[in-house]
Amino acid sequence: MNTVLIACLDNWNTLSEVPYIVNKGGFEVHVLCGEESWLHKNKFFSKWIIAKDDPTAYVDQLIGLAKTENYDWIIPGDEKLIKLLNETITDEELFCKLLPLTKIENRELLSSKLGLSNVCMKYGVRTPAYIYYKVKGTGNPSFEALKFPVIMKIDFSWGGVNIKICHNIKEVEEALITMPEGETLIIQEYIQGHEVPIEALFWKGKLIAMGCSEILEYDKDEFSYSTRRRYFPVDQTLKEEIAFFGESAGIHGFVNMAYIKSSADGLHYLIEADTRPSSWAAYIEHAGNSFSKALKYITTSTEPELQESKTIEIALFHKDIRRALYKHDIKGLIRWIYNPAYWKYIPFYDRRLLKYTFKEIWSEFVIDKMHRIKSRRNNVR
Repeated sequence: MNTVLIACLDNWNTLSEVPYIVNKGGFEVHVLCGEESWLHKNKFFSKWIIAKDDPTAYVDQLIGLAKTENYDWIIPGDEKLIKLLNETITDEELFCKLLPLTKIENRELLSSKLGLSNVCMKYGVRTPAYIYYKVKGTGNPSFEALKFPVIMKIDFSWGGVNIKICHNIKEVEEALITMPEGETLIIQEYIQGHEVPIEALFWKGKLIAMGCSEILEYDKDEFSYSTRRRYFPVDQTLKEEIAFFGESAGIHGFVNMAYIKSSADGLHYLIEADTRPSSWAAYIEHAGNSFSKALKYITTSTEPELQESKTIEIALFHKDIRRALYKHDIKGLIRWIYNPAYWKYIPFYDRRLLKYTFKEIWSEFVIDKMHRIKSRRNNVR
């Protein structure tokens, strides 16, 4: 049986379902993570390698495993790890074994919004016009090449942190004051339209599975992660563009992409491509886009099953419940109770993950709240 190593440096709960995907796809799963990581809170791995605490020691540990163990596939699961590996590895053979690219010359796109834009320009992939700027505390970037409004992002960031939309130079100046000095910013033309999230799986540059959706619910705002989506059959033209990007860049593995479909010209502009797996990749099999079935084709060398996409609403149980509780969204909570169509998104398929999920919800919204109330009462006394 082929063996995969999934590595997680940070405690990202987006990885809890990934062992399910690859194990059902025909891989024996090993995980490298710490005690608190969600990556080992499931039943679909056969070996847990306890990770070193220090990031540098962790990277050395992972590189050592790549050199001494005969893994068929290594999946770095979070942005911080991908960035550290990309900054550490110079050997091309080791790079291709540990990082989700087959073309080392395109390594700048890994964990870098600016790098993604540069690679898009290199291969003629449609993306918003952009400039970059190093925050110095004095002086402003030149906007001669851009049209307002613009969107400003820190190059290495996630979760919608420090994203600003500016409609004129004054708003740019005000936004720059809030940016940490020394950070590299990418400033893009802000395309008016709606976001089209894409989950894709490439094998040595070839697109083997994908899902396409629209966002129905954000955790906080339009720049934060989504908790509820509607999936639908992908537009053939967009599918060809996705396949072209992955082949050109040399993507090998999971990638979370985001396009903006412009209201002005109806074209899709690529604005994001994070080369790591996400929770959505496990649940879009309900939309007829099973990543596990696609991986079976790789592990068994058989012809892939014909998968027919369908339109369906999907939600992430843990994230959507947290969102509803924080926002006091009673309607959102009731949806999970009285809508049987949602019950299949509760991880009943994995009792260990199910138990841990409920434990985390109980701890966060009951135990922690009781501690805060008790602390306030003690302070009053």
